[in-house]
Amino acid sequence: MAGQLSIWQMRTRVICRPVIENKKLHKRSPSRICPVTHTLQLFMHDLPKPHTPQIHVASYADDITITCTHQNADTAAQLLQPYLNTLHNWCTTKQTNLAPAKSTVTLMTNWTAEHGHIPQLTINNIPLTHTHTPKILGVTYDTSMSFKQHTTNIKNKLTPRLNALRSLSNTTFGHDKETTTTVYKQYIRSVMEYASPAWAPNLTATHHNTLQTVQNRALKIITGCTQTTPTDHIHQETKVLKVKDHLDMRGTQLLAAASTNQHHPLHYMTDHPHTPRNIKTTPCTRYHREILSRLPPPPTPDQLPEAYSYPNHSPIHPVTQRQHPAACAAP
Repeated sequence: MAGQLSIWQMRTRVICRPVIENKKLHKRSPSRICPVTHTLQLFMHDLPKPHTPQIHVASYADDITITCTHQNADTAAQLLQPYLNTLHNWCTTKQTNLAPAKSTVTLMTNWTAEHGHIPQLTINNIPLTHTHTPKILGVTYDTSMSFKQHTTNIKNKLTPRLNALRSLSNTTFGHDKETTTTVYKQYIRSVMEYASPAWAPNLTATHHNTLQTVQNRALKIITGCTQTTPTDHIHQETKVLKVKDHLDMRGTQLLAAASTNQHHPLHYMTDHPHTPRNIKTTPCTRYHREILSRLPPPPTPDQLPEAYSYPNHSPIHPVTQRQHPAACAAP
């Protein structure tokens, strides 16, 4: 995912997601082990490198995503086609087949006039299927990078889970507020915050409200409040941050960890180059430049108040040393 974070600063990008399959491994592998995983573990180490800097290959386990960035969508497709041919030849030498029927291609652009454009890409002379909403590692992207479909999918997934939360908070035999709040954080909010630093910076107020509505319903179930209860009250009672504040906190913590550790996989985002026009908000722009840059520097040990420094710390209630019984005896 780290290689796909820079997608929001580009005007046009063509994404191809080829699927590798091997019929021989499929026949021999046990039913519980994915043959694609075995194939990638054996062959991915010498995957062909792109011939142009506009092409990037990102892979995780059995998920492969090939991206090509250019100002023109047709030019991006022309640059990507030779690499697909090279990838097909590489798979042929490895006795592995590409599955064009399972592979997809997506055009991501900020120009609404190009949303209907379909890049023409083929694998072994078979056209690839076009989709407007590819799903990469559990995150649903879309052509305009608004993540509208992703927030809708989250809402549809979490709505049935509210019924389970309602059963736990029954008025006669339900659990207490603290327990149900913990269940909400682990069972419902964890789905909402999955990979949030990658897509939350681009959410509009409308899409944030979609997720906030789900949280409001959950907190009202936990507290037993009515539908007309103000949202600020239920958040104060359950001590839960609002959705936007929580997602910003997670993204800021991630960028803060990346900026302080040079070996962090996302350390490059702290010095991400500026673009002429920031049409889309990147995690670096949102969390590092807008939030972290406004925070004051951490205090030095000399600036800490006396209550936080313990050079000669002694217990508040020191235990008196017991005297030896012989010393307590009468002369």
